[in-house]
Order: sequence, then structure tokens, then C-alpha cells
Amino acid sequence: MPYRTTIGHRHFFALLPPAAEAGRIALMAERWFADAGSPVRRDRLHITLFALPAAIEVSSGLEERLCEAGGTIAAAPVAVTLDRLSGGGGPIVLRPSRRIVALGALHRAIGDRIRAVGLRPRAGYRFQPHLTVGYRNGLALNEPTAPIAWRATDIVLIHSHVGRTRHDLVGRWPLTGAVDPQLSLW
Repeated sequence: MPYRTTIGHRHFFALLPPAAEAGRIALMAERWFADAGSPVRRDRLHITLFALPAAIEVSSGLEERLCEAGGTIAAAPVAVTLDRLSGGGGPIVLRPSRRIVALGALHRAIGDRIRAVGLRPRAGYRFQPHLTVGYRNGLALNEPTAPIAWRATDIVLIHSHVGRTRHDLVGRWPLTGAVDPQLSLW
């Protein structure tokens, strides 16, 4: 039987780093992967907040339902700090060294809105905040790195063309909810 490639589609909600931080990440990744591996392109850097199942084709009305859900998410801007580099053979990621409570709350809010429009998350998906910076073979690592920090003021919906290294921006919504003053203390 001949080898067949199936191009798939996956949709996910994400946070994108601002241009300045994406540039810093890209420069750091060039150093980290100078000898081996491949960095993620600057325009594909993101933190996945909620992933849906992959599909061979995009079902009719899916993006409209996702945009409906995205437009009803009420959350405050989120302070993001990524200060650990970890991975092994495969993806190398930036992670927070401390739990970011507001990211978990945002993930849950998106999940609630997704379920309200009749959709389900990707099977087996567990939310673990990270930003993939590249891929390489090698020994496992988990080490501190210079912090990458920004205030996320919006969320986006991405349509990923699996296997084609292509991401299309489907929607963007501001995070305009009130900030809990107690959270800003931490």
C-alpha cells in the first residue's frame, strides 16, 4: 500500500507574545538551537490555552461556533512570566516556574464557553502552560533561563494546518475583565 499523507486541521485558543517578546524569544532560540535542532518560527510562537480535536476537514460552522464562544469569554489581562527551559528529545519549551493562577482560570473559562456551544476539548488534553521554542534530539533539560514576561491583553483563535507549519488567525478578543487587586500583589 502506498504511503498517504493526510493533512489535518486543529483549532486552538492561545496567547501570543507581543512583537518585542517574540523577538527576544526568537533570538534566544537561535542560540539554543545553533548546533542542533530547529527553532519555532517567530510568527508561530504561542501559549495554547485550549485545544480542540484534529480533523481531516473543518466541519461546517465550526469556526463560527468557536468565534461565538471566543466573543463571550470574560477575563482580565494576564501577567505571563516564562523563566524555565525544559524538554528532551523533541519539543523544547519555556514554562513558568510558578503557577500562574490567572492562566488556569482563563483556560477554564474558555472550556466553559466551548462546552456551551456544544464542542469538546481534544481527548487527553491537559493544560500545562508552555511556549514551544524549538525541537531537537538530546538529553532532558529543566533549567532556569532569563525571564520572558508580558501582560497578555487578548486571546486568539488559531486554525493550525497540521503537517504544513501553517497557522491562520481566525479571531482575536480583548481580555477586558476587571483585575482582582489581590492577584496583582503576587
